[in-house]
Amino acid sequence: MKKTVNVTPSHFIENLQLKDYRSIYQQLSADYQAELSYEALEAICEEVMENNPTFELVSKMTLQEFVEHQWLAREERLGIRAWFTEDGRIHLLHFMPVNMNANSDNVVTANTYQFPFKGEWLTFWGGQNEIVNYHYPIESQRYAYDFVVNRNGFTFDGSPDQNENYYAFGKEVFAPYKGTVATVVSNQKDVTPGTMTNETEPFGNYVILAHEQDEYSLICHLKENSITVREGDVVEQGALLGQCGNSGHTSEPHIHFHVMNGLDPYRAASIRIKSEKEPVRGTFVCV
Repeated sequence: MKKTVNVTPSHFIENLQLKDYRSIYQQLSADYQAELSYEALEAICEEVMENNPTFELVSKMTLQEFVEHQWLAREERLGIRAWFTEDGRIHLLHFMPVNMNANSDNVVTANTYQFPFKGEWLTFWGGQNEIVNYHYPIESQRYAYDFVVNRNGFTFDGSPDQNENYYAFGKEVFAPYKGTVATVVSNQKDVTPGTMTNETEPFGNYVILAHEQDEYSLICHLKENSITVREGDVVEQGALLGQCGNSGHTSEPHIHFHVMNGLDPYRAASIRIKSEKEPVRGTFVCV
């Protein structure tokens, strides 16, 4: 007999508002229920809904067999992340405080940037609050983007521990705006997806471009020895820089891109990027 689904993503917030926590609990996966009692979930939900916050859906993204939905209550700075399967099971339910509304949100770059790729890529992290952009609490990376290539919910085909199986790996990376190549690092090895990471060289292989208006762009996690420019080169917007890799502090091949107000990526402040599109987590971008 087909399971009756009482809590769909479109009605999840309504279930919370009606205090129908039992229905939510019944749709948690068996493994999740083994870790979390109903009484514990009820207590969490009561605390979250104490002031009747107004939640809005801010992102939706397919992650393999799950569809992630994220809601945000802006005034209370509360977020909810839930992973649903096709049959309605909830495999992850996370209530979290959300950093947002920094004064720097009101400042955008003087230059208008393109995203550093061609074709269609998925915004894995990006936006002006922590629930859609895990970089947000860190001033030096607050407005950074992480992009992956996603096909039918998957970023790879085959074994997930091989870089070559990821759709993004080896794809060309381009200059987001005209400028001068200020810094190049190209000799860092690509790490094994999901199991290794280089925390001593978190950016891995990267290029920093110096632009007019005292702005600098950082494009990192590039493929070992793939960078085609040298320090001092003057490049136009769209010039080839290298290839997407999996070097540095990274879980899988992707492009990290942000703009900053100084040359030192550890000390400079990230600037919200003025672009034709301002995507958030779960948004596909085509250049």
